[in-house]
Amino acid sequence: MLTGDIDAIKSSGYIEKYPYQMGMVWVVGNLYKIFRTTNYKLIQYINIIANIITFIVMYLILKNLGKKYKVNETIYWIMCLTFIPLILLTTYVYGDYIGLALCISGVYFIMKYKESNKIAYFIISAVTMALAYITKTNYLIIILAILIYLAMYLIQDIYKKRKRKIINNIVCIIVFMLITLIPFNCIKNHYANKYDGNDGKYSDFCLCWGCIIYPCGQLCI
Repeated sequence: MLTGDIDAIKSSGYIEKYPYQMGMVWVVGNLYKIFRTTNYKLIQYINIIANIITFIVMYLILKNLGKKYKVNETIYWIMCLTFIPLILLTTYVYGDYIGLALCISGVYFIMKYKESNKIAYFIISAVTMALAYITKTNYLIIILAILIYLAMYLIQDIYKKRKRKIINNIVCIIVFMLITLIPFNCIKNHYANKYDGNDGKYSDFCLCWGCIIYPCGQLCI
């Protein structure tokens, strides 16, 4: 995609087989353009930075929870710094760690928003979660968790009959969904249209892959 070789992309069938990877392709491609390199070590260095951000933001979340609950900061740092897989797998060139740092940041800022009601925190949370979802679609589950978190406040306000807060929470839920979900679909559709991708082939690919794994694979092979 960086070289603009459309024929090579079409013949590879990558877009049809992995439409959920288009967000990560967009992120990595833009990082390569910004730093003017295609060296995979760039992503490894960014993974290290992302891990540091993850540890710091998780600590901030812990400090925030410490206002209401008893927390042990020492155990937190011991657990983080001795979790070897997270450290070793920074060499893994994929969207997991970049997405995780963005995802944890989104959780932190939505907590800050509910504490202070500052709209800036809400926007930062929505944008970081949108980028997390773009980078790694698995983080959709965290978006759903945040929506449930916001919905719990909505239910509380409905129970207490606070009309202004009910409207505010409904608007927040809708806006959060739009900001977090629309960008990835726009990117996916852009690549699909640009390179003549066909989402329908992804279902066929998954079906064939399932056939290969299970005994009925002879039918597909």
